[in-house]
Amino acid sequence: MKHLKSFSLYTLVGFLGVGINFLLMPYLSHYIDPEGYGILSMVNSFVTILIPLVSLTASGLIAVEYYRTKDKKEFASIFSSLQVIPILPGLVILLITIVFPNAIARFLEIPADKSYWIPLSVLLALFSIYYETLLSFNVIEQKVKLYVTFSLVRLFLEVGLTILLISVFKLSWEGRLLSWMIASFISFGISLFYFRSRGLITFEIKKKYIRAGIIFGLPLILHTIGKFVINQSDRVFIAKMVSIEEAGIYNIGYQVGMVILLIVGAVVNFIQPYLYQRLSELTEKAEYEIVKTTYIVIIGLLISLLLLTFGSPILFRFFIDKSYSGGVVY
Repeated sequence: MKHLKSFSLYTLVGFLGVGINFLLMPYLSHYIDPEGYGILSMVNSFVTILIPLVSLTASGLIAVEYYRTKDKKEFASIFSSLQVIPILPGLVILLITIVFPNAIARFLEIPADKSYWIPLSVLLALFSIYYETLLSFNVIEQKVKLYVTFSLVRLFLEVGLTILLISVFKLSWEGRLLSWMIASFISFGISLFYFRSRGLITFEIKKKYIRAGIIFGLPLILHTIGKFVINQSDRVFIAKMVSIEEAGIYNIGYQVGMVILLIVGAVVNFIQPYLYQRLSELTEKAEYEIVKTTYIVIIGLLISLLLLTFGSPILFRFFIDKSYSGGVVY
């Protein structure tokens, strides 16, 4: 029952937190035209590819060391050392985007007069890295209530700012990006405050842990870039080969389909600590529980897929602006 409750909360917050774009989609479709939505999707794709390049995916080592390192001071040193890693790549990439914003904007089909969103995207990626570390650490510690609290605060903040900036200040797609930026900056501050309050921030930065984090993360960058190619490059191809408007329509269809990914994300949040615990002291009973849980997950995902497949046309018909009706085929 305890595991079912945790999974239910992760699923709900996965939809509310990670699925902010999905929740806002019906509203945004009535206030942003397909061209603006296409530009929005291009910036989102750019931030998505920047995150692994800036973070070097080194924070994944935290989950491993949390179960292996028993000394709290030593773990704090590991944690702090890993948080230093994104700073240098972030500064280098920020400099590149400041020097060549127009060239990158042109490649992404973003108007030249809006190219300032290119360097701002680097800051978005950097803020997002530390906030995701916060949520991941909550998952590792199995602090479901904290995970839910942080996610809901971020949700209400970002949704509220989006509606304010678009409906009141008429900022269209830039209002959505600006709300994302403000919410990310505040979430970044909350993350640092939480890490400090937990004694995870220390000046005991050690080169060996920085090196270990880079060695751990570098091979995963290829995996993450592979995910980008699968999940994001389609928008770039459509924007370059068809039009930025069609990329916006496609992105609406993609976000509906991404409901499955949100469910998978919730499953991962539940499975990760569940699996690590059982693998740390592997018994015959633990093996049976792992196999049983795997079958339940597979069946649940198949049912979710069928519900989404047959429910999508209804969503497009009643909730999404008719200018995006072509997105249902995607």
